[in-house]
Parts: sequence; structure tokens; C-alpha cells
Amino acid sequence: MVCGYELQGLSVRGVCPECGTAVRGTILYRVDPRAEEFTPIRRRRLVATCLVMWSSGALAAAATLWLPRLCEAWATVTKSLNTPTVELAGRAAAVLAGLSGLSLLGVVRPTRETPIRKSLAMVGAVLAHGPLVWSMLVIDRIDATRPIAYFTDSPSIERIVLRLVEAVSMVVILLGVRPVARDLVKRSLVLRTGRVDRQTILAMSGVVVIGAIGDLLRLWTAVSPRGEVWLPAAIGTLIVAFTSVLLTLGLVSALVDSARIHKAILIPSPSLEKLTGE
Repeated sequence: MVCGYELQGLSVRGVCPECGTAVRGTILYRVDPRAEEFTPIRRRRLVATCLVMWSSGALAAAATLWLPRLCEAWATVTKSLNTPTVELAGRAAAVLAGLSGLSLLGVVRPTRETPIRKSLAMVGAVLAHGPLVWSMLVIDRIDATRPIAYFTDSPSIERIVLRLVEAVSMVVILLGVRPVARDLVKRSLVLRTGRVDRQTILAMSGVVVIGAIGDLLRLWTAVSPRGEVWLPAAIGTLIVAFTSVLLTLGLVSALVDSARIHKAILIPSPSLEKLTGE
């Protein structure tokens, strides 16, 4: 379906030796050339590039946010903390998250057949980056005066509430991206494997929600009398740490998938004449 190579005699489970396209993908195209997986994508390079920019920007922001926490952990040993590093990392992460959100504008309507509801969901994801970036900047300002956020007996209530705002924003972003992303994933998987799999955006949303539960436990600790809720506080902190690791790994996987989808998007849509001849 991509290069015109003769597939006669190859296994249905194999791939084209010329271009690597799944044999099942070509069979699907011959049986149903108007399947939604093969809908022509407008401005292929823009869509492919913006998709990679979104996932890479989100991963870069998450990785940058690990720096303050590592500095905080190190400070528990050395009793000294590099506050300017913590503040700079927070600002950099907010900028990266903002750029990641703006890149989604190029993926709002990748094909002419993209339903309006899916495009509106993507617009909602773009707008949700606003409160996300705002809360990150405010948290950065809090960390400049109270850089020890987790290894403390008196966590900042305002900071925890802002983290909950971040969680809501991230869930809106992930669920908003999901409809269009599923269509692009279908195209990529059909070309590479001849089948369509489910993706993990819902799982990432679930991880964010579980992390928010950890923050709620920490919030309960912050508003309760000292010494009575140390166990929920410890559990909440562990939940936040564990889900942060899972979310970062999920963003790594999203970047890998984006790179694969990028390659599939750039393959020109084959014409019906190319597949069936005259």
C-alpha cells in the first residue's frame, strides 16, 4: 500500500521487505480503502511535528520538576539547599508545559473528516494548559520561600491545593487529547502491525487521579492537629512520589509512540488506483 512491492507469497503476519508496512495493513486497505485509519491527513508535517513537540515538551517539563525534589532530598542529608536552582527549575518546567500546550494547536483537526467534538476536545486540552502553567508558576513562587515541600511537618496548604489544580488540568488535557490521538494511533499501528491496539492515555489519567488522592491525604494532614495524622501524611507522600514516577514513565512511552506516529503520518496516503490498478 505504500511502496507498491509485490506481496504475493508472503505471510499475512509479515511485513513488506521493501518499506516495512504490515501485510495486514495492505489487506485492510484493499478490502476497505475508505477505512478511517487511512483518512488523508492535512499538513502532515505540521501535525507530525506538533505531536512530537507536545509529548517531548511534557516529558521535559516532568523531568525538570524532578530537580527540585532531588535537591530537597539531598538537603535532608547536607542541611543546605540551593534555592535558586529550585526556583529556576520550576520556571523552566512551566515554560516547557506552556510550549507543549501551544503545540497541540497543530493537531486540533488533522483530517477533514475529524468530528467537531474531537476537535473541541483538543481545544479544551489546549486551554487546560492555562491553569496548569499558572499553578506551576505559583508553586514555584511558594517554593522560593518554602523550598522544603515534602520533607517537612508543616506542608503548605496553598501548595497542595495548587497541585490539585494541576491534577485536574492534566486529566482534562489527557482526556481532551485522547480522541484525536486514538485516530492517529490507529493509522500508525495499522501501518506497522496491521492491527489496532488500545493506548494508555486512560491509564495515565488514572495515575494522575491516584496522585491527587495522595495530595488529599497530605491536605488532611496539613489542616489537622499535629501528631495525630502522621501515617496518612506518610502514605500520601509515598503515593505522590510513586505516581510521579509512573507519570514520568508514561510520558516517556508517549514520546516513543509519538515518534512512531510521526513516521506513519509522513507516509503519503496511497490512492485507490495504486492499490487496485486500472
